[in-house]
Amino acid sequence: MYWDDIIKMGCLNCSKHDVTSIWNEFGLHGNKHGVNSIWNQFGTYGNKYGQFSPWNEYTNQAPILVDKEGNFYGYFSVNKYHNKRTQVEFALSILDNFEYVLANLDEIRKKMN
Repeated sequence: MYWDDIIKMGCLNCSKHDVTSIWNEFGLHGNKHGVNSIWNQFGTYGNKYGQFSPWNEYTNQAPILVDKEGNFYGYFSVNKYHNKRTQVEFALSILDNFEYVLANLDEIRKKMN
């Protein structure tokens, strides 16, 4: 699954070796310092207070999950009250444990395929 806001934000369920993967620490979407990375805690999409960040518990403008054909799978958001929040189990496991994921990102990446 991919997510898309105005820009492509990377692949959620791709291998950590895929250049589009959010798990690729050297890639555009997986780099902690990347402008469009959800892992950049100072960026638009990684700041937990950012309007477009999945980590903002109050936003209604989080990135959306789509597949390669553009089918919508909900908003990738920690906001549990968002009426169109994703129900994809893997995405929810990240969202519901986002503080742990952020704090242990390097270790989690090692375990990814």
